[in-house]
Amino acid sequence: MVRWSRAGLHCAAPEPSGDAPGADSTLARERARVMAEITQHEDKLAKSWAIDNGMQEPIKDTAALLRLSRRGLRIDEVVTVRPDVAWVKIVGRNTDGTAIRFSEEWVKNGSTWHQRTPPSPSDRATLPEGWPPPLDDHELERQRLLFGLIDEMVRASVSG
Repeated sequence: MVRWSRAGLHCAAPEPSGDAPGADSTLARERARVMAEITQHEDKLAKSWAIDNGMQEPIKDTAALLRLSRRGLRIDEVVTVRPDVAWVKIVGRNTDGTAIRFSEEWVKNGSTWHQRTPPSPSDRATLPEGWPPPLDDHELERQRLLFGLIDEMVRASVSG
């Protein structure tokens, strides 16, 4: 939640720059393929938020996240899985009062704890049994980074 409150929820779709005339066709096709993967992954993630986390409204934008925050979030439990890694279970409420649950990974750097999002697949494997999954997804983040790199290449090939 810390990262989201500062920069907005990263699960919002990246803004496509549009197909630029003169862009390399291979890059343009790859860009479109990655964007389709992102959209498909986001749809799957939104469904899992409803099923696994109890979310009744999609929180793909900062305004929805702020509405969730205003209804209140609290730390329900903390489990330290390694001296430098802890999982925090967070509980909130939907507008009808039903529970929203998700987990966040926090890592210790020196004497300070920081949220790590999204957790790596190996760290996600340390999530305590029966805990709700985190809202962030490592694979989706990887796809977004790839999209950003390809989009930069498309822009450079047009202006270049």
